[in-house]
Amino acid sequence: MDSHLPFEIIAAVRFLREGLVQTLLIVVGVAVGVSVIVFMSALLNGVQANILNRVLSTQAQVVILPRKDVSRPLLPDGSAKVLRVVQSRTQRQVTVDQWRKLRDSFARTASVDVVSPMASGPIFIVRGSAKRTVTMTGVDPDHYYHFVAIPDDIVAGTARLAVRTF
Repeated sequence: MDSHLPFEIIAAVRFLREGLVQTLLIVVGVAVGVSVIVFMSALLNGVQANILNRVLSTQAQVVILPRKDVSRPLLPDGSAKVLRVVQSRTQRQVTVDQWRKLRDSFARTASVDVVSPMASGPIFIVRGSAKRTVTMTGVDPDHYYHFVAIPDDIVAGTARLAVRTF
């Protein structure tokens, strides 16, 4: 070895040569550890991008709901102190007033890419004597397929959703 090297480097090289198996194990351990960290980082970034893509491509960015009914307590005449307990009202099934005009208005807005109306809520299904409550979701296929490209993912067959007007 060159005598011009500092003592620390000479001692380190001598230690690495004498414990060659230990040195190889340390190098392999560090390499495996670094590769696991790189792999996990790439995996998490990929999963995060996939989740964001799925959530943002299948969920509405803006949701318009009808106004909720609000309970308003009756005020006493002022002669007595009253502790009020106000229970919320049972919500009636209400639709968004003039939703077709809203849909067309939003579709004409330059910063809006896709408008897809959707209706959802609880319904009863009756078959014979069996009765079940389920949640129904309804879409207009012509608009919804611009938002979620279901026909592009179909391998065999066609996407046929019947449009029913009630």
